[in-house]
Amino acid sequence: MAKQFITSILYLFLLVSIALAEEEKLKVGFIASFSGSAQIYGDAARAGFELALDELGRDWIDVVYEDDQFLPAKTVAAFRKLTNSNKIDLVISVGSTPSKAVAPLAEAKGIPLIAWASDRTVSRGRPHIVRSYPSGFAEGAIAANEAIRRGFNNFSVFISHNDYAVSLENGFTCTTPKESIVIREEVSGEINDFKPLLLRAKRRGANQFVLCLNPGKTGLLAKQAAELNIQSSLFGCEYLHDKDEIKTAEG
Repeated sequence: MAKQFITSILYLFLLVSIALAEEEKLKVGFIASFSGSAQIYGDAARAGFELALDELGRDWIDVVYEDDQFLPAKTVAAFRKLTNSNKIDLVISVGSTPSKAVAPLAEAKGIPLIAWASDRTVSRGRPHIVRSYPSGFAEGAIAANEAIRRGFNNFSVFISHNDYAVSLENGFTCTTPKESIVIREEVSGEINDFKPLLLRAKRRGANQFVLCLNPGKTGLLAKQAAELNIQSSLFGCEYLHDKDEIKTAEG
């Protein structure tokens, strides 16, 4: 992974050098969710990118932003538009699931793709693709080791159906004893009533809840757990850091 990352960065520097030498700007396509359920991540990624350009200057680069709403079909459509019509030199994609959809296209065209993706399969065996994000599997394994260190056991695992959540779950379940997972549920993105799920988990003896749910759902589950007087620890993926989730949880 390190070798691939270094190679990709050197390739990017080469593109920038050629563009500057020929007095042409580097053309970058930036695909992310600027609307829909995952908008907070697209907006955050764009804000960070724009902040970097404020510091580095903009005279060497042209950026075209495309909204994919975190829908792989729209990610593919945006990629094709950028590479066919806009003649993009480099593409940036945000999210494992969208990046997974366009990675084979970028590799086939020989276009560098920098993917904000935790799923290791996005870049595996593809020299033109580099992930700029840690592995979800590694995050899950680290969480599992910390849970074991704290003496946690009897886990209930609730995840949404996306590549990041699944990879994090795999890292967690591969690191903990198999018998410690008492219930595992893949939660629909439309669900808003978690109480039946929480009660079923408690009846099966779940003492801890491992969560990696779609934006807006973690805080809702936490609030409903409190209403049921469930005192178990809730932990999991980085979505728990979001201020809107904390607000939704109401303490």
